[in-house]
Amino acid sequence: MQRLGLGLGFVFLVHSFSALADDSNQSSYAISFGVGSGAGISVKKVLSDDNQVFFGFGLSKGQYESEYQGTTSSHSSNGYSIIAGTRHFLVKERLSKFVQLSITGGRSTSSGDGYTSTGKGVSVTPGYGLEYFIASDLSIEGVAGLSFTYSNSSSNSNGVAQGSSTSRYISFPTVGTAITYYW
Repeated sequence: MQRLGLGLGFVFLVHSFSALADDSNQSSYAISFGVGSGAGISVKKVLSDDNQVFFGFGLSKGQYESEYQGTTSSHSSNGYSIIAGTRHFLVKERLSKFVQLSITGGRSTSSGDGYTSTGKGVSVTPGYGLEYFIASDLSIEGVAGLSFTYSNSSSNSNGVAQGSSTSRYISFPTVGTAITYYW
């Protein structure tokens, strides 16, 4: 059910971008598949030669083991994030240079052996990047930035609350790479 909701959300984002289109610039969209900071799928709307806006989402799923006082336990983790931002090109050539600002919100859960932890947070990330156009409609890009994050988490063990915490921190560098197709 969660995947259905995310799929419908993605279709809604693509449809929303088409509502922003004007008749003079019909083919001004892009889709990116990224790893690292901003990992996941994002859709971009090209506003002008120099400016873009983007929206996207990412999913994470993992298994890991931890050891505490000689006892090993298995855990699973799930998370999702939603990202929105804007990009301004400083130089628009085959190797383009840009600055961007993105806002990311996310939620994650981790559980195993009666222990559950839930966290959520918001990050604001200014960044600088390069986008290399392999063809007129296909590019690879890299971006690095400084991330300001606010998050809170809570945990419980066998249904008994163990505590919660709030944190604010700065991460540097945050890096990511993506491949983008324009249409």
